[in-house]
Amino acid sequence: MTDIAINFDMENGLFDALLLGNDLQKDDGLETAIYISLFTNARANDDDLTPNQERGGWWGDAFSPVKDDKIGSRLWLLHPGKLNNEIAKKARDYALEALNWLIADGVAKQIEIEFERQPPSTVAIKVILTKPEGIIHKFDYIWKAV
Repeated sequence: MTDIAINFDMENGLFDALLLGNDLQKDDGLETAIYISLFTNARANDDDLTPNQERGGWWGDAFSPVKDDKIGSRLWLLHPGKLNNEIAKKARDYALEALNWLIADGVAKQIEIEFERQPPSTVAIKVILTKPEGIIHKFDYIWKAV
């Protein structure tokens, strides 16, 4: 199975598709799925919000053929924020929550998330995904809390 490869430009904080000759570059879809899971805004839970905040979320969830199937993470709720140990732990929890569907759907048998704080407001995220057949994939991302 292949998908359009999504490239993350860390310097500019932008996602884009890449060309390979006259065609779009492709990948096996795994990295694209992780990008979308982590960096699409999931709808906030009622207890996540302050009185003036909106719940946000991805509009496509309204059309999901699977009841309560949601895409994205709640990392966006940590913007803006001063990066401390509590926020870094919450970011790790949100990332695991966003990627849990990979285990539920049988794409992965285990997911580990490693966070490294890079003050003042950046976190290096490493996703270590073990597929059912034992193959390990590692993906590195940079996330800014402000």
